[in-house]
Amino acid sequence: MHPPLIYPTILRMHPWFGQPEEELLPGRPEDYRIEQEDRDWFVVRGPGGRVVHSGLGPVQILPARHA
Repeated sequence: MHPPLIYPTILRMHPWFGQPEEELLPGRPEDYRIEQEDRDWFVVRGPGGRVVHSGLGPVQILPARHA
């Protein structure tokens, strides 16, 4: 059995040069929400409404998995 993840959430951002950019985030995926501000612009808010990403999209919030 694996210990609990410290960063159990992945923010997957718009791909650059064909590769998605990913950032590990603390907290559960359900602690984050994605807001579409414009056609291609997205804001991701974390706990307490803090902006953790603002940029081109689409973006995804995904649960991290143990390898």
